[in-house]
Amino acid sequence: MDFVSPVIGVASRLWDWSATHTNYLCQVGTKLDKLKTELNVLKNVKDDVKRKVQVLEGQQLTRTYVVGGWIKTVEGVEQDTEKFLQEMSQQIERRQINGCYPKSYRSTYRFGKKVQIFRTHVADLKRGGVFDVVSDHHLPAQVQAMPDNLTVGLDSMFEKLWTLVGGDEVRIMGLYGMGGVGKTTLLTKINNEFQARACEFDFIIWVLVSNDVNLKRIQKDVGERLGLPWPDDKDLNAGAKDIFNVLVNKRFVLLLDDMCIGIPLPDHQNKSKVIFTTRSEIVCGHMDADKKIHVECLNWDQAWTLFRQKVGQDALSSHPEIPSLAETVAKECGGLPLALITIGRSMATKKTPQEWKHAITILQKAASQYSGMGEEVLPLLKFSYDYLPDDTTRSCFLFCSLYPEDYSIYTEDLIEHWIMEGYIDGFDDFEEALNKGHDIIGVLRATCLLETGDNEDSDVKMHDVIRDLALWIACECGRDKDKVLVKAGYGFNEAPKAEKWTKAQRISLIETNITQLDDVPKCPILSTLLLCDNLRLEVLDLSWTSITELPPSVGELVELEFLDLSYTSITKLPHEIMKLIRLKYLYLERTRELQNIPHGVIMHLLSLQMLKLCDHNFGESDEDMLAGIEELEYLKQLNALEILISDVKVLKKLLNNKHLLICARFLRIESCIGITSLTLLAKDMEIGLFPNLEIMVLISLPKLIISWNTRTSNRACFRNLHYIFLQKCDALVDLTWLLLVPNIKTLIIICCERLEVILSDESTANEEMDRSKCPKLRRLPLDSDSAHNTLQYIKGKFEWWNSLEWDNETIKSTFTPFFQNYD
Repeated sequence: MDFVSPVIGVASRLWDWSATHTNYLCQVGTKLDKLKTELNVLKNVKDDVKRKVQVLEGQQLTRTYVVGGWIKTVEGVEQDTEKFLQEMSQQIERRQINGCYPKSYRSTYRFGKKVQIFRTHVADLKRGGVFDVVSDHHLPAQVQAMPDNLTVGLDSMFEKLWTLVGGDEVRIMGLYGMGGVGKTTLLTKINNEFQARACEFDFIIWVLVSNDVNLKRIQKDVGERLGLPWPDDKDLNAGAKDIFNVLVNKRFVLLLDDMCIGIPLPDHQNKSKVIFTTRSEIVCGHMDADKKIHVECLNWDQAWTLFRQKVGQDALSSHPEIPSLAETVAKECGGLPLALITIGRSMATKKTPQEWKHAITILQKAASQYSGMGEEVLPLLKFSYDYLPDDTTRSCFLFCSLYPEDYSIYTEDLIEHWIMEGYIDGFDDFEEALNKGHDIIGVLRATCLLETGDNEDSDVKMHDVIRDLALWIACECGRDKDKVLVKAGYGFNEAPKAEKWTKAQRISLIETNITQLDDVPKCPILSTLLLCDNLRLEVLDLSWTSITELPPSVGELVELEFLDLSYTSITKLPHEIMKLIRLKYLYLERTRELQNIPHGVIMHLLSLQMLKLCDHNFGESDEDMLAGIEELEYLKQLNALEILISDVKVLKKLLNNKHLLICARFLRIESCIGITSLTLLAKDMEIGLFPNLEIMVLISLPKLIISWNTRTSNRACFRNLHYIFLQKCDALVDLTWLLLVPNIKTLIIICCERLEVILSDESTANEEMDRSKCPKLRRLPLDSDSAHNTLQYIKGKFEWWNSLEWDNETIKSTFTPFFQNYD
């Protein structure tokens, strides 16, 4: 019987195995239903646990790792089980499984085994879903340390701020100042100081506001800093409520960096603090700041210390000249920490004087081209410009860059320039425009783009680096470097090269040592030219330019001796020209847009030697013209005058002044309707009228008859007169008086309908003769000897030429080659 026991053991094991695997084959459908029920129970347990977790997380608690892992596992098993159940349902529908013994025992066995495995997993997870604790008190840190930099020169400012933080008087504090001055550095130090020192606040919250103020993003940053769950789709109201529920009974410090506009804040009475940085003092007002603190640039000792730290002793000690050169470079930064750090780092590898001298040249002439300035410093500072309230304020800001570095600008002059540029318009009177200008200056000062000047009440200045910023922006952020040409300051001794002028829209030569400005090319787009405080400028030639007016500051060119405004569209002269007491030459030829010359201006130019007014007569009224001639009588140094006369009284006044007659070089008499006669040589005069006259133009004088004393007909009194132009002088019958003009070179006659003959003695030396629409002119002052003189041509129509009377045909044939048909 010994063999029976082993057999029975084997049979028992075979039965157990058979029973287990037979169980996989039996009642598969029933077991699937049980799996579905058990899975639903597990889902309910999971949802209960998750709900408890969410409630506690809303109370600033954090789920335990065990709970988090269990929920994650349940969600995975849940997904796999549902997929399996769906697959089984499809199989049953296709009748591949039917009761306990389907057609395919292998498939039934496989599916039955999987059902059992899933039921086991579900049961285990259900038993594991009982937790005593689902969340614990894992609070966010009181302070999150920020990367810190050296605070060279800011220690005293920090101590002042820290004292205010510890007191109860100040609830909201605003730090304002220009970009790069160290506001964020101070805020960082305050944040980190809370970690180093024991404090009574529950949370120190740092938020970067930046230039794109996004309340939803700011709210999310605050919420996550407080450890709150924050889905992306949470709305502002729900977010505000969650944050408020956490902070309502807490003491906190909210640090807001780089505020551009005000953000509404809850009014807590729990001694919490809000500290923010901004570039605009205006934002401090919008934020109801209890304390406004202006963060200013470093003084020289602080700036030099910071710059030396960034350059390093290795570079500074590499050559004896470098320390003094380094001081010059550091001074170009104007105490701005951002510039000191950026430029200091870039110079750390420069160990020759030549490299340092090159850096000085670039920083002084084109700072935006210096390494790091155009890529780092200026774009950062540009945010202040971008957030100015309107284009008018932005244009006014850019105009300030036309003044030299460290130049104290008188605000009234600056506003007048803005008005003349057209930036400020639309006001009924000048005072309203001035008030608008002062408002703009207030905005620019509040945004730290302008500073107080030498006179705190009346002047403003532009920080050197801010000026570099404005020039960079004015030149399209460096893309059009020739758009604005600024050579302002005593370091410039020569005028810019001609090619620079042609591309410039604005040119500033304020406060230079330039002595001559007489080679100005055509400037097709030039709209502004500033020349004030050029105390050495002697020659200023603006002829053939497109300027329309001169600024009042032209009166500051006290050394000016030569001023040429000919062939411009200038409309008026400023009163300040009377200050140019050294002016010797004033040219106003072809200034046909010039409306009037202010009374009292000309009479003060006592050094004037030559005055060209050949297209201007002092004004439109008879009184203006007469007053102008009277002012000329004060000019005792005058020896050359070119003038336009269009009034009989003015002409008589001129003819009665011997000094002015002698000075006259160019005389244009036009549209004097009342003039009937002009005596060229008086009986009691040893010289003729206008003895130095070179050009005479007579236009639209229909009643004029020119007379002369026949007893002095042999006297050549107009030896300098070489050009005569006659037009619409219909009363002239002959030009016998040309006997007094021995050296005439050009004679032009147009529309003199009654003119019959021109007579001259043999000495008349005509170079040019132009005759048009003088139908009665029948004889020319030409004989057989005239061709040997300097005659160049005779103009007229063929009909007129053929109708002329000649002493003989030989003379006509002699002058026929000189004739040109007049079209």
